[in-house]
Amino acid sequence: ESTPVAVGGGGPSHMHKSQRPRTGFSFRSILMVLSFFILGVSFANYMHSLQHAAKIEDDPDMMAIPVKLDPTNSPPPLVFVGAITTGDKYISLLEKHVLLDADPQSTNFTGLWTGPDLFHYDDGSRIPAQARRHCKSLFFAGASISPKGMAVELGSWIGHGSRCLGAGINTTGLKHRLVSHDSFNDPVNMNKLAGTKYFNLPEAKRDFRFIWEDTAKATYPTAQAVAGRIEETVDAHKWVTPSIEVLAIDSAKTHDHLLSQGPTVWKYLAVGSVIALMDFIKTSQVEVFYSQFVISGALELAFLDFCASPWVFIVRKPLPWSRVVHFNPRDYSAEKWEKIFETAFSDVDRIASKYRVSEKAAREDSVQCVKDRLRVRKALVMKALLGSRAWRLDSSEK
Repeated sequence: ESTPVAVGGGGPSHMHKSQRPRTGFSFRSILMVLSFFILGVSFANYMHSLQHAAKIEDDPDMMAIPVKLDPTNSPPPLVFVGAITTGDKYISLLEKHVLLDADPQSTNFTGLWTGPDLFHYDDGSRIPAQARRHCKSLFFAGASISPKGMAVELGSWIGHGSRCLGAGINTTGLKHRLVSHDSFNDPVNMNKLAGTKYFNLPEAKRDFRFIWEDTAKATYPTAQAVAGRIEETVDAHKWVTPSIEVLAIDSAKTHDHLLSQGPTVWKYLAVGSVIALMDFIKTSQVEVFYSQFVISGALELAFLDFCASPWVFIVRKPLPWSRVVHFNPRDYSAEKWEKIFETAFSDVDRIASKYRVSEKAAREDSVQCVKDRLRVRKALVMKALLGSRAWRLDSSEK
């Protein structure tokens, strides 16, 4: 008998399934194909990520995803590759307009600033504590920030530094990019206002924020003052941009101040950010920053105003905050500290060689002054290693 065949193809309809010919992929073969496909996609993504990382290294203008660097109790710093040009632009401006300035007392900004006088109030009185190179170094730091970043001050007093920093930012056309944190309550230093219209004003002894506004907003109207305990106001503040490209610290008079005020702002620093430390040479910041960051190449000294403030650094590599928290000078041998301070002395000579001062003797005296202060810091560390005295982290040891 003949076997019935279904019309239209498809094989015998009554045949046992084990006898039917296979006409497609089995479930197992489909799984195998999918597995190979997934592996192929994963490998392609991996190779793409390597190429993307290499591209970021080659192109400093690309913005990278924030990367956590080390797990500590304090927030770790984040790296924003897009800010890497800020420090380089700052160094370029310094070398053109400040370091090679034939007249160190000149207020000329080579046509870059045509606004209010940076060194005097509108009535002609001199702004207290306004040093010329200090002002210029902050002006060009402000002029270097990009649309991705902002400037933050910790400790601004009456706004003499804010005035210069804000003027520099003003030249970029960016708004709302300067935030200054201070208690704005410092009756002890009010005598420094002698000779100005603010001297002996009773209200200034309680809250001198209005003086800061008169001083800072004259050059940068959108500058913002935040009053209160800095460690509290900084922690609560909401930043406009993802990275701080200029950080000026004048409030860290002791190591404890640095530890309490630093963690929140530190995590917003970027590779390429500018850090201006106003009390650097008078405090343990010398030991902390040089041993933890400078000798490893994480920080590069860009500017110092000899025997005055500030010392300005460029962030070249990530700066784990844990290194500041756990710093102990006894973790290094005397030989290691010798090398650390050799680096500091070498940096002083390197910056000094860039200055073109009319009188060579004046430059030599300034260099000697700052080296003498470095020797004091070095002596304190060496005494601590010998156990002859406790190592103190405050600005009273000058």
